[in-house]
Amino acid sequence: MISGNKNILISKCIVGVNCRFDCNSKENKKLILALTSKGFKLIPVCPEELGGLLTPRSPSFFADYNKNLKNVKGENVSHYFKLGAKLTLKIANEIKPIMVIFMDKSPSCGVSNVYVKNKLIKGEGITTHLLRKNGFNVLSPSEVLKIL
Repeated sequence: MISGNKNILISKCIVGVNCRFDCNSKENKKLILALTSKGFKLIPVCPEELGGLLTPRSPSFFADYNKNLKNVKGENVSHYFKLGAKLTLKIANEIKPIMVIFMDKSPSCGVSNVYVKNKLIKGEGITTHLLRKNGFNVLSPSEVLKIL
C-alpha cells in the first residue's frame, strides 16, 4: 500500500486506552489488527489529556461552532482543547504520520461531526481542524477500514 513511513497518529481511545470523558475507550480491534498486520506503527495520542483535562471529565461541546468550548457544568474549557490541539500538531510535525485516525463526534477529534450544544452537526473538532489546516490527512476508523 504505502512504502517508507509507516507512522499513524491515532486516538488513544481507539487503541483501547480508557481516556474518554467517561473513562471508557472506543477500542477498535479490527482496525488495530488490520493496521498492525500491514506493519503500520500506531502512535496513540489524546489531545484532551495533552491539553490538561483529566479522565474522567465532564463532557464538553461547542457553545458556538469552532469558537468556545464548554463542559456540561458551563465552564469554558476552550484553552485545554486549544493547547491539546497545538501539542498534537507538534507531535504530528515530529513523526510525520501518513495519516491520522480520530474518533468522530469529539469536540477535539471529530472528523466529520461535532456537538454544538446538544445538537450533532457536520463539522470537525479543534484538533482535526488544526491538523488538516497543516496538511495532515485525518480519517475516522470506518473510513480507514474502507480503504484497507
